[in-house]
Amino acid sequence: MTLYRYLVVDLPIRDTNTHTYRTDPFDPLIPTQPGISLVRLGESVPPVRAFNIYVYNFANADLSVQVIANENAKNYAYGNLLDGLNYFTEESYPDFNVGSPVTVASGSLQQPGVQTVQADFYSTSAERYISLALTYSTAPTTGFVRAHINLFYEGF
Repeated sequence: MTLYRYLVVDLPIRDTNTHTYRTDPFDPLIPTQPGISLVRLGESVPPVRAFNIYVYNFANADLSVQVIANENAKNYAYGNLLDGLNYFTEESYPDFNVGSPVTVASGSLQQPGVQTVQADFYSTSAERYISLALTYSTAPTTGFVRAHINLFYEGF
């Protein structure tokens, strides 16, 4: 069984700063607006077995993508919509990197650069929340980034 979710919704980036769900949060109440979301992996029934992340770079510069995770995601502005916890009254937890960064080649609006990030969550990861950190070494002048995740659940 798979579940299709967006991690990055058509985010136009025009600088060389690192962009994450903290700097450019996705607002689930306005799903047509650009942003980076946080996906909950941990504590699902059945448990997540693996995931594939597909990153589409429609911008005219190479993109560096780092998978990041957070055990509790206390700073996520819309976390209470994900699992009912009030993150505003609890302490923050730092994000951490999962694996190595991946480079996605530059593209265009007609032909994006595409890269897949795969992980066998069950054997190599224990993250409760997962997202992406996006960085351009050269600031793009056109285009945007889009990414989605396929979650694969463990069978019984």
